[in-house]
Amino acid sequence: HFLPDAAAAAQWLGKTPPAFDVLEAELAGRDYIFGDYTIADMAMYPHVAAQRDGLSAFPNVERWEQRLRLRPEVGRGMSAVSR
Repeated sequence: HFLPDAAAAAQWLGKTPPAFDVLEAELAGRDYIFGDYTIADMAMYPHVAAQRDGLSAFPNVERWEQRLRLRPEVGRGMSAVSR
């Protein structure tokens, strides 16, 4: 699934991402924001990765960030962004 519900994804795709506590709650019991990997995960990842050192208070977010970091396409995308 690329985008399950545009209205539900709106908060994850905005210029100002939700706070980590919101993401933490959303990831409770899930591997990805909507359960499956979607554009919402892709959009949020750079914001989270930039603050990777401050994730210890958010274990669900920390696991999610680690999971996404291991995806080859995420590495390629982040390389393209950092050029």
